[in-house]
Amino acid sequence: MESTFSISFKSFLFQKKLLVLIEKMDIVSDFNAEAHKFFKNKLAIYGFIVNKVISEQFIYLRAKQCITTCNLCLYELIGEKDEDIKILEILDMAVAKEIRNKGIGTQLLGVIDKIARENNCCYITGDLQEDRIDEPLNQRKFFFEKNGFGIFYNKCSEFSGWIIKKSI
Repeated sequence: MESTFSISFKSFLFQKKLLVLIEKMDIVSDFNAEAHKFFKNKLAIYGFIVNKVISEQFIYLRAKQCITTCNLCLYELIGEKDEDIKILEILDMAVAKEIRNKGIGTQLLGVIDKIARENNCCYITGDLQEDRIDEPLNQRKFFFEKNGFGIFYNKCSEFSGWIIKKSI
């Protein structure tokens, strides 16, 4: 399934539009015992106790002008109390340096929020990838905090690092 949306921003004196394509891809997984253990450990960093992973779906957001990218993963799982939980994880999100600080990232998060709501997700999550050198960690933390995300440090698993989490 594909759809498009536009993001408006000001560049010098001109108002510009950025067309972004949303593409969804279902993942067919057998979710064997090893896969379940991996997902249980991965999702535990966000505070979820997982009994079973039902499905995962990748969602790609691509700008035709190649100046922004965003990769998402939608998980459907059965939680600790046999409740059905859907989580949208931001795997990667980037805006080219030359067009940062123009509201594009914030508008992109708005689209991510819309996707999460359309898919009945309870949370949007992600990690801040401390090894990125193109933007300081403090700037990324500030960006997500001002957009309503909680920022936490997880050090108790193989997926240690700064994480973000927002309730929908």
